[in-house]
Amino acid sequence: MKYFILIYFCAFGLVSNAQNYISIKHLQLPNGQLERTLSLPDSLIFTSQKLSLALIIAGSGPTDRNGNNPLMTNNSLKMLAEGLAENGIASFRYDKRGVGTSKIDSLNEKNIRFKDFVSDASAWIAYLNKDQRFGSLAIIGHSEGALIGVLASQISEVQAYVSLAGVGS
Repeated sequence: MKYFILIYFCAFGLVSNAQNYISIKHLQLPNGQLERTLSLPDSLIFTSQKLSLALIIAGSGPTDRNGNNPLMTNNSLKMLAEGLAENGIASFRYDKRGVGTSKIDSLNEKNIRFKDFVSDASAWIAYLNKDQRFGSLAIIGHSEGALIGVLASQISEVQAYVSLAGVGS
């Protein structure tokens, strides 16, 4: 009996301390790929229901999928994803072209156009809409990511849009 209890608590500890993150396919571009993180709530293990999913788009400049840049580490978008997971909502965030760990061969920053960021977001939306684990998709954009998100949501199938520190009307 003593061993059963020990095994039970060890197993429960492993499940409760498991990270909520799993990896999925890169978004392949002609000359590189965009890195990403999919955060899933622990409840995914115990349910067959389709989850709500939020696509989180980072703000301007070299801000990565976690909300960090070379001058500041705050993990704001990572904490947002963790909070969503704790409340039963999956989230997906990615490093934009040339940011974080996204690898783009011979990337020249002056050749990047805003429409490229919108195209990337739309490609992720199309990819995520095919994933049978998810029932609805919301866009959450921060700063420049809010503008990218609103444009991508106009040309892609999403159920909701959230602007965090986006442009005013």
